[in-house]
Amino acid sequence: MPASSIIVGIALLLLTLALRSVSVNRLVRSRLLTSCVLFGVYAFAAALAAYGRLPADVAQEIRGFNPLLLVFGLATLVVVLAINPWREDRLPDRFPTIVPSKLEVPGLSGTINMNSARGFLDWYQATMAKEVGSQADKAEKEATLEFLSPDYSKAICRIRFHRVGLTGISVLQSQANAESTKALKFDLSVEDVSVDDMSGMDDGSVTGTAGVIS
Repeated sequence: MPASSIIVGIALLLLTLALRSVSVNRLVRSRLLTSCVLFGVYAFAAALAAYGRLPADVAQEIRGFNPLLLVFGLATLVVVLAINPWREDRLPDRFPTIVPSKLEVPGLSGTINMNSARGFLDWYQATMAKEVGSQADKAEKEATLEFLSPDYSKAICRIRFHRVGLTGISVLQSQANAESTKALKFDLSVEDVSVDDMSGMDDGSVTGTAGVIS
């Protein structure tokens, strides 16, 4: 019934205002204010649909979505009161703030035409030799990935990969064993990543990329 919806909305609004007045927790007060707004809009929309001079289809649409306001308001009210302290202005102990302590940089993989893979093959041989001599860190390299401006005249963003290691290579199968179409797959490990602050960017468009390993 329309009258009951209006009464429920007003009753919940008054109850939430009373609860908000006795809490000193700023987070609780903020969330309860959200519930107050939702309950107030719910009661107003119910009155408008019942007694306002609205087209029948508009009134029906209001009655259709209006219960969602009530559900959201009740959910906010129950959750905020269940997990937050009322009398203290602090966050709840049972839900501590989660701070990431370590960022894992994923490995990278790619392919390159065998005709251009001499540098990777030499790097892999050097890596194997260093591992035998317990000097694998000396086989690590620095790499950059640049995003170029539309006219290819300057880099608008540069990502640096630090202590890049070659962990494996393999030759991919090609059709009819054609030498010109053979490709080398390489796997890289990356210890850290940084992004250069590139100033003077004209716009946000990017046309091409360029990569360097040294």
